Amino acid sequence: MQQHLVIWQMSTVNLCSGISQRLQACTRVDVVFDCYRKGTIKAGTRDNRTKKGQKIRGIIDSRAVQLPASWTNFMNLPENKANLIRFLTDELLRQAEELPEGQEVVVAGGSKMLEIFVSTSAGLLHHLDSTQEEADTRIIVHVLDAQRQNAKRVIVCSRDTDVLVLLVHHMTLDDEVWMSAGIKNKPKYIPIHVIQALQPYVRHNLLSYHALTGCDSTSQFSGHAKKSTWTKYVSEPELLDAFTDDTEFAFDDAERFVIKLYSPGSSLSDINTLRSELFHRITNPEKLPPTKDSLIHHLKRCQHQSCNIYYHTQ
Repeated sequence: MQQHLVIWQMSTVNLCSGISQRLQACTRVDVVFDCYRKGTIKAGTRDNRTKKGQKIRGIIDSRAVQLPASWTNFMNLPENKANLIRFLTDELLRQAEELPEGQEVVVAGGSKMLEIFVSTSAGLLHHLDSTQEEADTRIIVHVLDAQRQNAKRVIVCSRDTDVLVLLVHHMTLDDEVWMSAGIKNKPKYIPIHVIQALQPYVRHNLLSYHALTGCDSTSQFSGHAKKSTWTKYVSEPELLDAFTDDTEFAFDDAERFVIKLYSPGSSLSDINTLRSELFHRITNPEKLPPTKDSLIHHLKRCQHQSCNIYYHTQ
């Protein structure tokens, strides 16, 4: 039974062996973890996700600790995740000591704000220090560093839409970057350098669009998913310019963009007026646009996500 395995067996079979396989085709593997900090927007999002679940504290202080009987209950606590990351980091670096010359493993993230480890005598890589909390944005720092080290090809292993959008925005057409988004039996590689052939304005405000229409820490407008909003965004990407400057609170253009989501042909500029008009024609209240007060709160949160997190991956 799986629960009788010890944590060391899990780390060796699943993580370390996987990295060894990757190193057969490359010279460097970066493993990037989330950071777990209290009082942040991301911490609040995690709490909401696990609010109904049972939380059981578990401490991994040696290789002999057995796997938790319920991974769901174990992973519901950020403290458990941070503890697991510290253990996995130690195991990765222990395994990396046996790597041949010219191969390197970089491990980043964890429970501390700045925690960078490497497998070589270089020790801490301070140029990879990042104040970012999520691995999604920390990954970009590592990709850019690999390119500065003259990497001819970079493959990012992730199935997260946030990572895809971040790569498209931050990479350039000269970079050969792929995103491995498939699974073992059905591999899928997305050529980021091909997707980058977007109109400059569309690519420039792409992160703002992603935050506004729903990401890890922001909600989407009911009934308006990415596919249905993309066409409207591409036609007028300049409406989201306000989100690229954290000192700018002129949300009039962003409000017009949201109005076009609910009423494409509308010439209105006030979402409360549109909400009043649609109220007499729509029977399902879920399809009504938000009030202006709630929209402003949403826009401020999206602006924070865009300006302080997405656009500044440092």
